[in-house]
Amino acid sequence: MSPLAFLKKYNIPLILLFAAVSLAVFTAWIGFFVSDDAFISFRYARNLARSGELVFNSGEKVEGYTNFLWTLTLSFFSLLRIRLEIIVHFLTFISAVAVLAAAGKILKDSFSVSVPLVILAVFSCLFNGTFAFWTTGGLEGMAFTAFFLWGVYLTFELPSSRRWVLLYFLTWSGCILTRPEGIMLAGISGFFVFFQSILRKYKDSIPYFNNVFIAGSLLVSAFIVHSLFRFFYYGSLIPNTWYTKVYGIPPDFLIKHGINYVKSFFSYYWLFAFLPLIAAVFIKPERITRAILLIVLSLSLTIHIVLSGGDFMAMHRMMLPIWPILIILLFSSLNEAHIFLQKHFRYTFIVTGAIAILFATVQLTQSLKILSKSKKSEKTWFGMESVAGMKNFVSDRVIAGKRFKSLLGPEGHTVKIAVGGAGALSYFSEGKIIDSFGLMDPVTAKKKVIPGKFYKPGHLKQASWSYIAKLSPQIICTPGIATMGMGPPSLKHRRRIQTYWKNYAYFCIRGNYSRDDRGRPRNSYCCLIQNDFRKDIVRVK
Repeated sequence: MSPLAFLKKYNIPLILLFAAVSLAVFTAWIGFFVSDDAFISFRYARNLARSGELVFNSGEKVEGYTNFLWTLTLSFFSLLRIRLEIIVHFLTFISAVAVLAAAGKILKDSFSVSVPLVILAVFSCLFNGTFAFWTTGGLEGMAFTAFFLWGVYLTFELPSSRRWVLLYFLTWSGCILTRPEGIMLAGISGFFVFFQSILRKYKDSIPYFNNVFIAGSLLVSAFIVHSLFRFFYYGSLIPNTWYTKVYGIPPDFLIKHGINYVKSFFSYYWLFAFLPLIAAVFIKPERITRAILLIVLSLSLTIHIVLSGGDFMAMHRMMLPIWPILIILLFSSLNEAHIFLQKHFRYTFIVTGAIAILFATVQLTQSLKILSKSKKSEKTWFGMESVAGMKNFVSDRVIAGKRFKSLLGPEGHTVKIAVGGAGALSYFSEGKIIDSFGLMDPVTAKKKVIPGKFYKPGHLKQASWSYIAKLSPQIICTPGIATMGMGPPSLKHRRRIQTYWKNYAYFCIRGNYSRDDRGRPRNSYCCLIQNDFRKDIVRVK
């Protein structure tokens, strides 16, 4: 086989190989880390592997996660005694490569995009800071995006075989079980397949409809089974996380911040300048229905994000599933414009190629710019945490959690610890956790709040001191009480806090923590401890 024939036959695998290597290099430059929220799923997974309970605290059945399938997968690796904070890097990277593969397949097979444009599309996708950053982090977003995109690819394929039924079911059920919004996306896909069967007249209509019916029935069954499990195990059809993030918060407040969140993503990556080019995808009538489906899916996800108020994590995490759809729409449009214009103008490929290269260049330069700044400072960006802020927060809690575990000893799992940010500290300390943000506490989650200027989705609700006091924690490390710095909290701060918490005193966990923006090392994580609990633990005088 000649080199040219080899390249022609294996162009997509080769593109994917080079893209995977490039993505690995880009992600390594950003720096691998696991976000604090990922450790919440880790704890659920570990408890399931150890005791068969899908719970955060033993005996307390609260659905404080929104990634059922991701948590089950992690539980399998926990059962094998594989460290979850390591294996998630492999899982998210494999998911990212699967996303790139799906985007390439959709462009080449479903929209007949030329190979050079497919190459530029795949690299434009991975050059984006949101995509590259969330290739690490340990969360389910990349796996969800992979299931979603492969589900879209199969939606475009004719359901003429039972193999299609199986793959369609696996991808969309994976999407549904990984994130709640997967139900919405699978439903839209199902309607598309159904109406496609009505609008198009296939010779083998009976087998076609049978396959559609079987696939749809299996998906509905998967959703029903999961809903029944949720209801009978946790006592509710709605995850507790929904109450924490949406319930009891004024919708206009959420919508305002959700719009700003989406707008900042499109503005920073100059997407508003390129969006008009998408209109060219409607040139070919046979591509219109597929383009409409992609637009409806992306708009549905955007509306969901807006109504949820956006997100507080760095680099527009919630926009991750939308990004590859935008890439597909843009590059399929460039391809259609090129085909149409080359009939009338010479050297059209130069203009098309220049636009595609410009787009890829903008993604890379803007991504490097924001990531470089965000890596250096804990300052918030666009209302979100910075990369440095997220990394420092979790690295500090990992150290503190391990020190708690060592300090409290074998009986540490019975010690009640009130925390805010129930991730790494909870996972490594293995204490009995009181979550002041309400993810694992239905009482706090169902509070109604009138937010002021403070905005942090999922953290708008905070358990009151009186409520925490009723639960009698031995240790309190909630926001406003716990301090992280270069020594114990000031005497003024201690007096103010201990005016209410009279039966508690401050103690500090020493360690080599992160450095602040001035380069000063933090060495003390200080919390409250009951006066009559573990008197051998030294209090701050």
